[in-house]
Amino acid sequence: MDTIRWGIIGCGNRGVGANMAGIHKHVKATNFEIIAVSDPWRVARERANRKVKEWFGRDARQFVSYRDLLAIEDLDAVMIASCDHVHTAHLEAAAKA
Repeated sequence: MDTIRWGIIGCGNRGVGANMAGIHKHVKATNFEIIAVSDPWRVARERANRKVKEWFGRDARQFVSYRDLLAIEDLDAVMIASCDHVHTAHLEAAAKA
C-alpha cells in the first residue's frame, strides 16, 4: 500500500495536541505521513513541524495559507483543525481541491 500523505490545516492546541497526536498512534497500521502544515501563526506552524520531524524524521512543508497547502500536488488528505468558525470554508476549499 502506498503511503497516504496528509496535510494539517490549523496547528493550535487542538491540531497538534489532539488531532496530530491522535492519528500518530495509528501510523504503522495505516501507513501515512504528515507532509505539510498550515497556520497563520508561525509559532504554531513551527511547533507542528517539530512533531513531524520527531515522528517522521523530516520537516513538513509549512504554509501560512491553507490555500497554498491545498495546492500541493502530492497531497492525499487533509485534517482540518482550525478554529470552528472557519471549518466550513476550509472544508469547501479542500473538497474543491
